[in-house]
Amino acid sequence: MSEINHYSFSTRIGNAMNEIVKIISKSCNALNCSKLKTGYLATAEREMMLERLYDKNFAEFQNRYPTSTKACESQVIESSQDTRIKAIHTVSMFESLSQVKPMALVAKTRHREKWEKVKSAISALKQQLEAVRFEPIEVAKLTQGSETLIRQMSYDTHSFLAQAEEELMLKKLIESTTSMAYSVKADNKSLIASMGPVFIRANADAGLMILDTTSFSGISCHAQMQKIEKDLKQRGLVLRRMGEHSMRLRKGGVRLNDPFPACPTDEHNHFLKGKVMTALPEEKSCAVSKPQNLLTHQYLQQMDSSRIKEKIA
Repeated sequence: MSEINHYSFSTRIGNAMNEIVKIISKSCNALNCSKLKTGYLATAEREMMLERLYDKNFAEFQNRYPTSTKACESQVIESSQDTRIKAIHTVSMFESLSQVKPMALVAKTRHREKWEKVKSAISALKQQLEAVRFEPIEVAKLTQGSETLIRQMSYDTHSFLAQAEEELMLKKLIESTTSMAYSVKADNKSLIASMGPVFIRANADAGLMILDTTSFSGISCHAQMQKIEKDLKQRGLVLRRMGEHSMRLRKGGVRLNDPFPACPTDEHNHFLKGKVMTALPEEKSCAVSKPQNLLTHQYLQQMDSSRIKEKIA
């Protein structure tokens, strides 16, 4: 049965690591790309890492800067609590972004002014949160706009790195299929490799490689895909198979996830009255309407998360 296979870039890559660093360096000249050779996280791994780090940081900062556990007795007190939570939310986002090395390095280069502006605001927010009595109006001013800038930097750097991964995967696939005597036509996002009556279509999007082998009869595509995977590995590129759909074309494009949830005060006020959250509510995935794409949770669960947990620990 012919299939459409979805692959993600794996960080367990040999010689290909040097090549992706060159691609990133070419597009981001001021970046010290040599630092990316260690601790690099691919698209799906970055999303998982950011989600985990946000949960961890939010819980830690809320314990460090606790809100009042008494029931709100006035609108002023409630507003003050909400302001504090929004500040913790913003600080958690920035700290999480800072802890994902490849994203932080690219963000500091591509968005230096925004980065320094947010960094200064975060430092001031921490001082306010540490004070016995903080100034809600001042905290609101510092928080306002910072979350937007963090999301802008996060998405841009996440997308920038995903595009570098796409370029490398497509380049290696062209080399591989050409060496197997396929006739290859390609642009910067896709290729068609044909050999007689059969062909392979590939599309790179959102840090993923999607291979369509539906032109193959029966299960003949299995051996061919295994051959391609083996050849790519010899070229230093390891792809992680995230899923396959037999005889089914995907409708619509693939988009990157926004790994950060909405501010808890906007969506989960009922969790904040009368108690302190020890972690972000499990329903946080409902706070943001995430695009349904190939990087959804059901695929991320299939990934080996041991490396991620070791990096966070």
